[in-house]
Amino acid sequence: MHIPSRSDVVRIAKVASMLEERILQQEDLVLGLNDQLARLEREAVQARIEAAQARIELRDTLSAIRADLGRMSAPALAAPPAEAAVPTGSAARSAKPKAR
Repeated sequence: MHIPSRSDVVRIAKVASMLEERILQQEDLVLGLNDQLARLEREAVQARIEAAQARIELRDTLSAIRADLGRMSAPALAAPPAEAAVPTGSAARSAKPKAR
């Protein structure tokens, strides 16, 4: 059976230390990514809220415009259409047909 020498143990300790450092770096990376993801999720939710608010404002504005248009067109619909003036008397005799 082979008993490890002092240098073998030192080498293994160095390898273990390097692995531990790599693991800590990976943990830091994962924590940073989690922070980034959380920030992006908050921004996405905020953007969706703002978009929904904008749609509501646009819908309200459109409703107001439609109501104004309805009020403006209602009197025109209620009034009878103006009839074309029919020339009578001397105006009818002096009117000449247009040549084509």
